[in-house]
Amino acid sequence: MSKTMIWGLGNELYGDDAVGVIISDRLKRTPPADTVVYTCYTVPGNYVYAIKRERPERLILVDASDMGLIPGDFRRFSIERISDVSFTNHDMPLNLMLNQLDLETFVIGIQPERVMLGAPLSAKVASAAERVESILRSGDIDKIAPL
Repeated sequence: MSKTMIWGLGNELYGDDAVGVIISDRLKRTPPADTVVYTCYTVPGNYVYAIKRERPERLILVDASDMGLIPGDFRRFSIERISDVSFTNHDMPLNLMLNQLDLETFVIGIQPERVMLGAPLSAKVASAAERVESILRSGDIDKIAPL
């Protein structure tokens, strides 16, 4: 059983919205200890079964999130804050879906620079992806400032 589950969310067709997918794909190659990683793309609801099967203590969602920050800045916030920020358009509201589960859940949001069809990942968000990946590998999530 893994203590931590990481979900990478996003849409690879929309520039910086791909950042969660990119981070999770990198982490899956060699996951941190006691961690299982899923790339959920735009359908995180399809991965609730994994929570029930794996029974992690903590779930971390990684995604582009418009928080009104400088592009490439990232913050940590509770799942309850999802309605307070512009979160990418995924299936059902994540806070409603995940609040019913008994585990610590929070989001690492990365401020996008551009979310446009066909746009490449911006340099600022690519740099943020490397820093977030490093923090997730170290397990020192408290290094990420809260929103």
